[in-house]
Amino acid sequence: MKLHFRHVALVGKYQYPAASTAACGARKVLDDIAHFLHAQGCEVALEAQTAATSGLTQYDTLDAEAIGKQCDLGLVVGGDGTMLSIGRQLARFGTPLIGINQGRLGFVTDIPLENYRAKFVSQGGTPDLYMRYHYKVTVGPTGEVKREFFLYADGCR
Repeated sequence: MKLHFRHVALVGKYQYPAASTAACGARKVLDDIAHFLHAQGCEVALEAQTAATSGLTQYDTLDAEAIGKQCDLGLVVGGDGTMLSIGRQLARFGTPLIGINQGRLGFVTDIPLENYRAKFVSQGGTPDLYMRYHYKVTVGPTGEVKREFFLYADGCR
């Protein structure tokens, strides 16, 4: 079954030192997911920091702005922190994000790593997407920014 997305950017957790065991494991996971997406007819790109840390050089590399302008989907592989980080950068583009949980809990990266293939295929090529609203809140006296916060809230399906 072909996925309904044409151009997918993979975003991974990139806080690992490049030669660490965790980075090697993340590289294999990202490469496996990229091969799966390619077999489904998708053009695959890697987010720039993900590419630099993983050492995967066979895919196009895009920064967050390019992902927002060129990709139909951002597929985040990591935990909620990875999703929130790229979500802040892509919110202004409206690029859909799907999270594959490689972290511990997974509130917003809610597809378990071991089930991602079945999740994509069982839902006819389009995993369950729903809106999460992104708010930018500025706190401070009139005209002066003291602190800025980014908030996410789930919408209705």
